[in-house]
Amino acid sequence: GAALEERLASAAEAAGRTLRTLSPAMLATIRVEAGLPSFGPDLDASTLLPETGLEAWAVSYTKGCYLGQETVARVKTYGSPQRKLMGLLLPPEADPADLAGQTLAVDGKPVGELRSAVSSPALGRPIGLPYLDKAHRVPGQALDLSVAGRPLPPEAVALPFVAPPRQARKRAKACVETG
Repeated sequence: GAALEERLASAAEAAGRTLRTLSPAMLATIRVEAGLPSFGPDLDASTLLPETGLEAWAVSYTKGCYLGQETVARVKTYGSPQRKLMGLLLPPEADPADLAGQTLAVDGKPVGELRSAVSSPALGRPIGLPYLDKAHRVPGQALDLSVAGRPLPPEAVALPFVAPPRQARKRAKACVETG
């Protein structure tokens, strides 16, 4: 709370730095640009770790036992999950506030659901995190999205949207390559 923030501000000041706070909206933007799902909008208890793209750096296949290990190992051994988190470039006129929960389709058939959407200052356009089915999670895949009868054609892209700092690039690349 406030006491922790005061302690952090004092420590930053003692180090000759300034502590800046970020709004929840800015934190969500940074998270989506980095391609990181959040529990609630993007993940729930039914989400399998391999669907998120996080298993490449969040799980060890050689360390002891953990809850869900059999399921994660089975997906790794026998193939990719039925759906996977991808990036989505949205047209500039799209309003991110209207997009979460919208169904994505190809030729009228549902192929995914948009979970989080934000306006990206780094890319100058709205972006989102959808789960797409196996056949349609290809970068460059054209998708159909309609909000209030207005078509807003998005395009699937690999994550992350914005290159992470140098030390995290290997982890992000491994996440995309295990896709």
